[in-house]
Amino acid sequence: MNRHEQRMRDYDDSARSSQRRAKNVARRTEGRSGFLDQVRAIAGRHSQMLGSKRLAQLGSGEFGVGDPSRWNRTMERFINTVVIQETEAQGLTGQRFEQLLRSYLDPSMRVGRWQIVARKKMVLDAVSVIDEIAAQSVREQPDDLASCTPQEYERACGMILEKQGYRISWIGGRGDQGVDLIAESEDGRKIAIQCKKYMSPVGNSGVQEVYAGAQVHSCNYCIVVCYSGFTIGAIEAADRTGVVLVHHHRLAEAAQSLLGAGHGQSVEHAPRDADA
Repeated sequence: MNRHEQRMRDYDDSARSSQRRAKNVARRTEGRSGFLDQVRAIAGRHSQMLGSKRLAQLGSGEFGVGDPSRWNRTMERFINTVVIQETEAQGLTGQRFEQLLRSYLDPSMRVGRWQIVARKKMVLDAVSVIDEIAAQSVREQPDDLASCTPQEYERACGMILEKQGYRISWIGGRGDQGVDLIAESEDGRKIAIQCKKYMSPVGNSGVQEVYAGAQVHSCNYCIVVCYSGFTIGAIEAADRTGVVLVHHHRLAEAAQSLLGAGHGQSVEHAPRDADA
């Protein structure tokens, strides 16, 4: 074989190698794209739930962030349960799943535990898609409490719980000791609730106030319900005191988790002062 023939052979080998690499890249891209299309469809079917959780855990605005790690954990749980379950039902198991994982690795990588590395990359991609769907759902959710006053917000929160059948005592006003209303179950257990209609995240003072007020009013549990999310300080204080922090979209769910289903009737207590 002369020099020219050798060069031509080397060129052909190089061209074939480039073609194989291009095909591999195309397959990896197609695999990831198909998986993310599935994630997008699944998240779309659960968009209202995801949007509500995102709003409760992050707030509605750029500075309405309580603890992003909570939302990240929620999305990862959604992936590990709902997404994996539904994709498996669609046949993404065994060899197909392994092929998907391999699509997240560079072919030149030599990783002993490559599946762990690939799965992390896959989850990061899926998290990005789910967050996008949830954020869009939040933007599309009408919120008729956006323009209400703090007093109207307290009344609306009480009505949410009243509709669930809890006995509601309206406490807010002068001398409320940090408690705006109390929800009581049929068996007499009570939740002290402070309602915060703020445009910025609620701080730890609200947590401390309702915790102290619950002792004064002989309540079993405490909730701070807000419109705009919570600060890291509020979350840390709630962890220490056992106070529950929720957005009003999840107030009924939080009350039911503490008291169970309600059956009582609403009762008016302590008329509100106009300048409270």
